[in-house]
This record gives sequence, structure tokens and C-alpha cells, in this order.
Amino acid sequence: MEALNAGNGMSDLHHSGWQGRSLSMGRFGTVSARGMRIAFLVGSAFVSVGVALQVVDIVKARSTGYRLAGMGMSTEMIVGMCFIGAGIAVALLALLRQPRGRQVDIHLVRREEERLTSAHWKLLSVLVFGLVIDTMKPLTLGFVIPGMRDEYGLSVSTAAQFPLVALAGTAIGSLLFGHLADRVGRLPTIQLAVLIFIATSICGAMPGFYYNVATCGFMGLSAGGMLPIVFSLISEVAPQRRRTLLTVGVGALGGIGGYVAASNAAALIIPHSSWRFLWLIGLPTGLILLVFARAIPESPRYLLQQGRADEAKATLARFGVTDIVEAPGAPPEGRIRDIFSGEYARRTISLSAYAALWGFTTFGLIIWLPTELRDAHVASADGVLAQASLLAVPGALACVFLYNMWSTKGSLVFFGLLTSLTLAGFAVWSTVQGHGGWYLSILAVMLLLATTAINAGLMPYAAEVYPTRVRSTAVGVVAGAGKLGGVAGPIVTAVALPNADGFGKIAAGVAVGMLAISAIVAWVAVETRGKPLEVTTGETDGLVAAEAVALAE
Repeated sequence: MEALNAGNGMSDLHHSGWQGRSLSMGRFGTVSARGMRIAFLVGSAFVSVGVALQVVDIVKARSTGYRLAGMGMSTEMIVGMCFIGAGIAVALLALLRQPRGRQVDIHLVRREEERLTSAHWKLLSVLVFGLVIDTMKPLTLGFVIPGMRDEYGLSVSTAAQFPLVALAGTAIGSLLFGHLADRVGRLPTIQLAVLIFIATSICGAMPGFYYNVATCGFMGLSAGGMLPIVFSLISEVAPQRRRTLLTVGVGALGGIGGYVAASNAAALIIPHSSWRFLWLIGLPTGLILLVFARAIPESPRYLLQQGRADEAKATLARFGVTDIVEAPGAPPEGRIRDIFSGEYARRTISLSAYAALWGFTTFGLIIWLPTELRDAHVASADGVLAQASLLAVPGALACVFLYNMWSTKGSLVFFGLLTSLTLAGFAVWSTVQGHGGWYLSILAVMLLLATTAINAGLMPYAAEVYPTRVRSTAVGVVAGAGKLGGVAGPIVTAVALPNADGFGKIAAGVAVGMLAISAIVAWVAVETRGKPLEVTTGETDGLVAAEAVALAE
């Protein structure tokens, strides 16, 4: 196989995500990659100082129980926000202006089966920590709303705007950052998402509810942006036979860890201070993650598509891959419309619909279960749901086991059918106006288990069925569809519930939809377990016949 010209003039900065060549920036002059990295560090420092200045107002309000409602914008707050705005602008310039290599028409096919190395474990540890921090922030919404309602005197309907805007922000973030990661690289985009995450810590210092809502929307932007990049990166560096286990395992650990971190932080902080400090801990945790991000390498597949063959090989060597084949492959220039054309269109539409129904179920139906159970006179309704929520852990572990030991495609179909079955059970119960019973508890347990498993496995699967050039974009679209379903769910449910059998009618409709989409996924989805990405993404066209056959087998 004809090798690439390795003389591309790259320096040994591949580990930091910034290229080593100088960059022509028009009237800005020529700036080196080192200069871009310094610019990002300066931007990060500005953001950190800006957030720290916001803390001054909270410290001053200690005597009033840290209540800031009705206070105006202080000088420290205004100056701090200026620092944050300037820091984000400088960091964004460093990200978008980084130099790019010569794009080439190749991809890597690894001949030998890799083993897990210390580099893998280091990367996985950082990404799990990142997902825990990333998941923790949206989950704190449920813990801060009671204190927020008390301080601002909000009605339930007004307070509901807070999580709704956050969820909408996660949908936009998934779409925006997913596409950005395919354009400028996985690592720089992760760093920008973390920086915005740090900046939105100022939500805890805002003196008005709608200031909180606005900053919460930006928080959602950063939280949603992290998800598609993490799973894309893991799928691109994980050993072939361990890829499914690692991607789904990281997703499960990140989700479980995020809930544990959010609930424990709330238990430790709120009784002794204020709900506001649940947001302010985003500053130290974000800074720690930003430091740890230096251990995250750029994706070798992305590097190769940018013509940075030496850096790609050096990164692969860190993960124990030295015997590689460079083969002609798909054009690296990716466009959003690529995932809606050809064979990828069916995958995108079916997975997005599947994700949207999952989001609708999770945020539109499950959150109303306590109300429905109490109306059904279920004794200890909260206790039933608390016990059911404990199955989120075995549910996620069951997902990891089935994905890794059985089938990725089959697992998606199975948990989709299980969701449909349990929703149908709720619809029947609601229609006959039944009261509480053991069967109702079982339905709640099954629904939480199924939706938890889908949450753990859907995004990792999406990362395995799209080519490198649009992988993060595609995962972002699927994740965004799930969030949009989550936005629509509470709105539709709130309108329908006052009607007769409203909950049952919605459950029946979603059950039929999930049944139909599970059948479509069974038809159009591809099996990814134990197969190279070149096969699962349909990129074998550029391989010589013998290698294509070997990979397919």
C-alpha cells in the first residue's frame, strides 16, 4: 500500500491539540500555533477572573442568607462580565483561527488488534470525569429550583421556564459543538465547551430570575456540546474489540456519576449556605477539567484527514498501535447535508426519531409519574420511584453487558420495545381507571430501567455508524433530537393532562411511536459489535478487495 508523504512539517504539539505550523491571519499577521495556545490560556484566565469577581456580591450578602433578589448589578459584577465576554472572545479566536493541514483522501486501517494501554486508561479516566462534571450541572436544576422559587417568589409555571431553557440550550449545543468538532478538531472544541461551562457558573450570582434563565441557557449549550465529542473521540481511539464496551461504559459511568455528584453536592452545600453555590462550584470543577484536558489527545482519524500523518501516527503509537495501513478512502470534507443523504439519511432519521421519543418519554412522562401514582392512591409513591430509580445503575450495567456481549443493534431494538411495552401498560391502567397495585410499581421500574439503558447506549452507537468527517456532527444531531423531544414532552404533557385520561392517551401514542421506530431501527441499523469503524461506517469502498473482505469478516 502506498504510503503518505510524511514530511508535513508538523511539530510535536499533537498532544495539546494545536498544530505546530505558523498561521497567516490576514491583517492579524502570522501567528504560530503556540501563540494560539497562549491566546486560549489568556482567554481562560480572563473568564476565571470574571467568575471570581461575581463571588464578591455573594460574600457581601452573607448576612441576608445569600439572598440577592432585587439587587442591582454591582460594579464587580459588570466588570466581571466584561472579563468573561473578552475571555470567551479570545478563546474562540484561538479555536477558530488555528492552522489546518492539507486535507487528503485517506483513512487508517489498523492491521493488528490493539490492547488497552496506560494511555487508554488515562484518556478514559479524564473523559469519565468530564462527563460526570458535564452531567452534574443540568442535574442540579432539580435541586436549585426550590430555593430559587422561595427567593424570587415564583409560581410553578414560571419556574418551569428554567429547566426548559436549559434543555433547549443542550439541544443547540449538541448541534453546534458537534459540527464544530468536525471542522476544527475534537480537543479544541472540548476545551471551548469547558470554558463556557466555567463562565456559566455566574448563574449563582445573578440577582434576577431571568438573568438566571439566560445563563442557564448557555450552561445547556456547553453541557450539550460535550456529549457528541466525547463519544466520537472514544470510538476513534478505542481498540476495535473493546470499542463498544468502552463507549457505552463511559456513558453509563458518566451519567451515574453525574447524578451522584449532583445529589451529594446539594446535600452538602444547600443546608449550610444557599442554592447559589451549587452553580459556583462550576468554577473549580471546570478549571480542574480544563487542566486534565491536556491529557486528551486529538483524534488520530481527524489528524489524518487534516493531512497530519506524522501526528496521527505518533498519537496511535501512544495507544500501542504501530502497524497500520494507509488506504484510499472517503473524501474528508464533511458537510451537514452528508448525514441526510444516501445510506446515512435512513440512519440519521431513524436514530433521531428514536432519540426524540426517548427524550419525550424521559422528560414528558417520567417526571409526571409521581403525580399519577399519588392520584392512583399508591401508598408511598415517592418510595416506589426512589426504589425504581435505584435500578438506573443495574439498567445501565445491563445495557453495557448486552451491547458488548450480544448486539448493539439488538440492544437498541430490545430496550425500545421494552419502553413501548411499559408505556402501553400505563395506557391500559389509565384507561380502566385502575388504582395502585404491584403491577404499577413493576411498570415504573421497567420504564426507568429501559430509558436509562437507552440513555447509556444510543449516543455511543451513533458514534460508530458515521464516518470521521461527520461523526461528531451526526452524534450532535441525534443528541439534539433527544433534547428537542425532552423540550416538547413537558409542554405537550402539561396541556394534555387536565383532559380525561390525558396521561394514558399520551402514553399510548408514544408507545405506538416507539414500537414503530424500533421496527425501523431493526431494519435500517447496522451491527457494530466487534467490527472496524471502516465497516460500520460504510467506508470500505476505498480499500483493496482483499482487505475489505477481511474487515467485513
